Amino acid sequence: MTEFNASLKIGDRKASWVMQSRRFSGLPLIGILTVIYFIAGKLGLMLASLHASASPVWPPAGIALAASLLLGYRAWPAIFIGAFLVNVTTAGNVATSFAIATGNTLEALVGAWLVNRFVGGTNVFDRSQGVFKFALAAGISTIISSAFGVTSLGVAGFADWANYGAIWLTWWLGDVVGDLVFTPLVLLWSVASKRRWNKKEAAEVGALLLLLVLLSGVVFGGWPAVSARNYPIVLICGLVVIWTAFRFTQRETATGIFILSAIAVWGTLHGFGPFVRGTENQSLLAVQWWTAVLSITAMALSAGMTERRRVEEELQQQKVVVETANRTKDHFPAMLSNELRTPLTPVISALESLETGPAQTEEDRFVEPKSDLEPEIAHLLSIDVAGYSKLSINEQIELLQDLNHIVRSTECFRAAETTGKVSRVPTGDGMALLFFRSPEEPVRCALQISGALRNRPHIRLRMGVHSGPVNRITDVNDKTNFAGSGINVAQRVLDCGDAGHILLSAHVAEDLAQYRQWQPCLHDLGECEVKHGLHLHLFNLYKENLGNPQVPEKLRRRRRWKQGSDIVRPVSLPRRPRSLLILALVVAALAMVIGSLTFFQRVSLRMTPSTPPEETASNGTVLIPEKSIAILPFENLSGDKANAYFADGIQDEILMRLSKIADLKVVSRTSTQHYKSAPENLPEIAKQLGVAHILEGSVQKIGDAVRVNVHLIKAANDSDLWADTFDRKLTDIFAVESEIAKRIAEVLQAKLTGREEQVIAAKPTDNAEAYDAYLRGLAYTLKTGNNTANALTAQKYLREAVRLDPKFVLAWALLSIVDARGYLVGSLQPTVALREEARQAAETAFTLQPNLGEAILAKGYYHYACLKDYDAALRYFEQARQFLPNSSQIPESLAYVTRRQGEWGRSESYFNEAERLDPRNVRLLTNQAFSYSALRRFPEALRKFDQVLDITPDDVDTLAFKAAILQAEGDLPRAAALLAPLRPNADHTSALETQVYQAILERRPAQIISRLKEILAKPDPALGYINGGLRFWLGWAQDVAGDHAAAQESWRQARSELESFLKEQPENYDLIGDLALTNMGLGDKTAALALSERGIAALPIEKDVVTGAAPIETLARVAAQTGEPDRAIAALQQVLSIPGTGALDKYMPLTPALLRLDPMFDPLRNDPRFQKLAASPAPK
Repeated sequence: MTEFNASLKIGDRKASWVMQSRRFSGLPLIGILTVIYFIAGKLGLMLASLHASASPVWPPAGIALAASLLLGYRAWPAIFIGAFLVNVTTAGNVATSFAIATGNTLEALVGAWLVNRFVGGTNVFDRSQGVFKFALAAGISTIISSAFGVTSLGVAGFADWANYGAIWLTWWLGDVVGDLVFTPLVLLWSVASKRRWNKKEAAEVGALLLLLVLLSGVVFGGWPAVSARNYPIVLICGLVVIWTAFRFTQRETATGIFILSAIAVWGTLHGFGPFVRGTENQSLLAVQWWTAVLSITAMALSAGMTERRRVEEELQQQKVVVETANRTKDHFPAMLSNELRTPLTPVISALESLETGPAQTEEDRFVEPKSDLEPEIAHLLSIDVAGYSKLSINEQIELLQDLNHIVRSTECFRAAETTGKVSRVPTGDGMALLFFRSPEEPVRCALQISGALRNRPHIRLRMGVHSGPVNRITDVNDKTNFAGSGINVAQRVLDCGDAGHILLSAHVAEDLAQYRQWQPCLHDLGECEVKHGLHLHLFNLYKENLGNPQVPEKLRRRRRWKQGSDIVRPVSLPRRPRSLLILALVVAALAMVIGSLTFFQRVSLRMTPSTPPEETASNGTVLIPEKSIAILPFENLSGDKANAYFADGIQDEILMRLSKIADLKVVSRTSTQHYKSAPENLPEIAKQLGVAHILEGSVQKIGDAVRVNVHLIKAANDSDLWADTFDRKLTDIFAVESEIAKRIAEVLQAKLTGREEQVIAAKPTDNAEAYDAYLRGLAYTLKTGNNTANALTAQKYLREAVRLDPKFVLAWALLSIVDARGYLVGSLQPTVALREEARQAAETAFTLQPNLGEAILAKGYYHYACLKDYDAALRYFEQARQFLPNSSQIPESLAYVTRRQGEWGRSESYFNEAERLDPRNVRLLTNQAFSYSALRRFPEALRKFDQVLDITPDDVDTLAFKAAILQAEGDLPRAAALLAPLRPNADHTSALETQVYQAILERRPAQIISRLKEILAKPDPALGYINGGLRFWLGWAQDVAGDHAAAQESWRQARSELESFLKEQPENYDLIGDLALTNMGLGDKTAALALSERGIAALPIEKDVVTGAAPIETLARVAAQTGEPDRAIAALQQVLSIPGTGALDKYMPLTPALLRLDPMFDPLRNDPRFQKLAASPAPK
């Protein structure tokens, strides 16, 4: 009996998935699975940072393993095709994509084989042992994919062998956690649940979900104003998942793990939570380790609790059997007592039997005698009449006669009766039929009865089918009867139905699900608690108007019978599940503690505490890596001051070589260039830069002879570590740079890979003149500010460098970046020719040396700045990261791209990463301030600008940016105080336009008109269309001053100049916007509106969320001035509801305060809609 009862419960889930999986087959299923894999893969690779093909978050691994378990090995084409498409459209080539797809496919198939062979197939999560074995199988099978993928990328040159271990670990962990999170989620949701919640349980699930989201938001979303995100106590959100495992099934637990994991990944990417590390990849690895431990713990616990509930249900079933046996046992002594009181009765009965012969019923002739207590398996059909007790006696008799006739007329009954394989048990208002050959017999019989009832609508039957043990017993009439749990369970199944229902137990449904013809007829109703606390998993059978498709009333109302029952005392709860559960909890808890301690402390390895710069107040002590260095500007000791570029170049070349050593932290030159060559306060400077060592140096160049002095200092105690002097010929300068870099690495005990040694020793060019031109161009790219003069000079020298040496890869890469940056920010005229030069330079560099980080970076910058192909740019930047591990340009560039995509939180995280590498980079800090401004987070933007002013005091552009923020906040007096000392020229266009706008907002433009006339009297041709833009500002100032004739003349000149550039710059939205506003001033409404729409088309908000708001603001201004108030209001409402930059100021958005002050909106002053917008607080 125990073995049978155990088998009765096994495979309920199997029945459901068999029913579902067999409904889909062939190419449609492969196609759907391929699409799902591809989409999941693309989402996963969006989080790849260490390498474009290696993501620490990889859902496709779990999806592929689940598909292989559910569908078998026929799922492999979908996995292979999906993996190939994901990788061939991301990075590498066809060969590497084929190898990666092969590895991913083998991983899924091997994982499925291991699970099927050693763990139990799709029932893997039914037991705690299965969960642990599944985790082991996942860890083993995922080695295949990571080995195939990383090795193929390394062989093809798309991955640095020095980073093999880091990439492999990232790849492997992403696949493992994908298996641990997504495989149970898919498997458990692909089958019908065996348990239905009552109202109380549903409320508890809702409360747990809400609590999980709230706690996860606090921990990983940064919701509270003061977050304790850096303390381990925040891992309390995992307790919600543990509680779910205690109270509910594996399905709810897997769902909770998925939700928590998704929020944790999102929050970590946005810089929140306890797992934020120095890089995005390190942060996500920390999250994934924690997720793996939590997943194994929670799923093992849930499986253990399910095992316990399963044992309790088996005990309930055994209790019914024992009660039946007890009743049979009690009947025997009673009968024996009666026989003892009348001892002659047996003798008389025997004589009568001899006279009359055997009295056997028809069915008894075919039944082999059985012991009363010997069980056998019967397939039972219980039948009763709905509303029987409400009928009159005559109606009851007639109805039962009709029912008997219908039952005995069915084909199934007649066939079984002929062979003696059916028995009948009357039940008063119906009957029970016991078949002994196949579980299909009672089901077919029920359908035949249901068909016969079509012509007898007055007979309202309900039927229940179950397979279970029964015992033959002798009743009071000395007739053969039946008892046992099979009879009782069949009756419970029947009792759950309404008129017309044919209900099946899960055991019968499992047997029928093996046959294709039955699968469409089976409909899962879930689990219901019935008499004696028994839990039944029910299925509704109906087809072709046979049966009742409605949900039974008892299940619809979620009623539960609450009749009490005695406990069967002799049976005790087995101890093994409890012991296994305790063991699982202890092991998982230890794993969680060890894992948490590892991740919270591993960052501190080889680190020394120090007092940080501006992060001290918010984060406490900052840890400074021991293997970290900053190189201060080299002093130019040459008699000719014009040789300063050479000293700067030597410093930058040494820094560049050191920055390619992954084991070192090297601060970029942009953070050190504002210090003196040999300052006195080295310890303080080291703290500001976050490094443990400082390199000082000097360069003296006389003719073709060069002397280089270097001095390596330990900053903490200002002690000398190493110093040397190198006297060489100019042609040997590369050897000096290499020797210095290698010696520093040795002193700092940095581990160099073979590739890094080659990079340090590399000679970029054999042409001394080309190298000299390159150093001159490099010097201008490092100057503060993106002004036209610096960009043009850098471009000139870099063009000369590549002319002298067409194979000079670094020069080609830098030329492309200068062109692309100038095209984007307008420091160079954004012509088609400039864009083409940027493309050719990037392609040349990449073709000459595809594994050079600078060449890959140039490709990414071209796609970002010139093509606005942000997805491609992200892939190139992530690929470049592995070759430039210390370059702040990589996270800085990623911050720019993600900002354009509207991922502001992710962009901020990248900015913070770049700032850790380059803490005093003025360009970086300024651009982060622009992000805060675009989001209208003005206090944070002002703080960033103050950081810039601490580095470069009295910087004209930075002071003007602060003034623009004050204008946007409506604080004109403070803005005027900042702008008053400034006297920017046309080369500082943004600062000059901010001053003009201040005068216009104050409506006192007389003084600025004179200044503009002075500047435009001798326009700089290099400024191109910017001169036309300044003439628009002059016309507007004159118009505000009341000199309308002069304004018209200025605007006519502006239009003439701007139109001359439009042909070469058809997509320049700044130029188009200036021309639209100029035509507006001239009263040409048609041209102004057309140009406004053209600007929106050239820069749609969907393509660029940062600057996409500017053309919409231009349309609002034009519509306001040309009598189109409805269009103006609609555009203003849109602009004020989104982040972005402005039409007049590239770096400042429109605000309600500006609406109140700007004269251009005067025509709308009396419009209530405008008044509402202008009175509203600044949007966030």
